[in-house]
Amino acid sequence: MEDAIHILRDCSFAKEIWHEINPTTQLSNFFFAPMADWLTSNLQLLSSNKQSDSSWPCLFGIILWRIWKNPNLIIFQRNGLSLKDIISASYSWAKHFLFTYNEGMDLQPKQFPIRQNSGMYVVLNTDGVVHSVSDLSAAGGVVRNNKGEWILGYNRFLGKCFAATAELWGLLDGLLIVQKQRYNEVIIRSDNLKNVIYTSESKSGGSKNALIKRIQQVLASEKSWSLTYVPRETNRVADALAKMALLSGDSLRMFEVSPIRIKEFCRKIILLIISS
Repeated sequence: MEDAIHILRDCSFAKEIWHEINPTTQLSNFFFAPMADWLTSNLQLLSSNKQSDSSWPCLFGIILWRIWKNPNLIIFQRNGLSLKDIISASYSWAKHFLFTYNEGMDLQPKQFPIRQNSGMYVVLNTDGVVHSVSDLSAAGGVVRNNKGEWILGYNRFLGKCFAATAELWGLLDGLLIVQKQRYNEVIIRSDNLKNVIYTSESKSGGSKNALIKRIQQVLASEKSWSLTYVPRETNRVADALAKMALLSGDSLRMFEVSPIRIKEFCRKIILLIISS
């Protein structure tokens, strides 16, 4: 019978993961300490991992959880994650947990002042992208008034994660932004039909996906907000903003003025609204 230390560290699958992401300076002693010492030393280690600026204790804890969970997925759902999937998802979760913890979801009030927007009606388009070669991902979105005029845009570099996860981060960022701005009526648009269905049909708290749970909590607290699906061709501004973050590598960034490369998209949308 396998014991915990074997599953978490010493089996071949776990070893391959730890060799891939372990800080080089710790690799020589990593596989020899007793379990209690091993856990304590790594959860207190002030270092960064080889491929990311994530805090090592945070990433270490998430990797532990995913390694422990994977056999259960294989046994009960017959759908275990690959080594690559575990590492990519863990990097993404560690990075965004730290952002939330350190910033408290503070959206930089000096650059993005809170306005009293009670009674205003706006449209939020969100999107996420994954680069086909590097597998790097990013999210973005745009808030416009009912005339199609730019209010603000945002984007965020995510690192490596699944396309559906990137789409959910774009949606969650946008929801938190418009909520902080106190808009009373919001139409939220996404071109990911599965995410829209899962988020809209599942009861709040019923989903096993933490991002969907958080999105549902926000939507449940706002009675005049609605989430709808739109075709990809109508979501090009949000898509372009997300792709910009792939190049910049920035964490959450705001655009109170439309970037030059986005302005042509906005002009065409306004013309379509006027002509309709």
